Amino acid sequence: AAPAPTTAAPKAVPRGAAVPGRIIVACGFDQGSYTVTLNSTDPLATFAPKSFLVNFGRIVGSGAFAVTFSTVGVQSVSTTITSNMGSPAVRGHFTSPANEFNVVNP
Repeated sequence: AAPAPTTAAPKAVPRGAAVPGRIIVACGFDQGSYTVTLNSTDPLATFAPKSFLVNFGRIVGSGAFAVTFSTVGVQSVSTTITSNMGSPAVRGHFTSPANEFNVVNP
């Protein structure tokens, strides 16, 4: 089951500070190889790392990442999922109980 959406206010984070996150694969990736790429509404945001490889339902590596926002205001994080090596289209999708951040000046 997908996480329940939250109605809480976006978490306040300082502009330029690395915010830790984690990709968790719960379902839908079991039929092949996929690349999950992180994106943000902040066009100047940086991710370390920006993408993850998922092979037959398992993330290669820890799934941990950090995002650093550069633009003040409410920003969100999303993903793009790409099939690799002829794998069928993924049945899964990105969900997060808290993917919005209120970026403020330090």
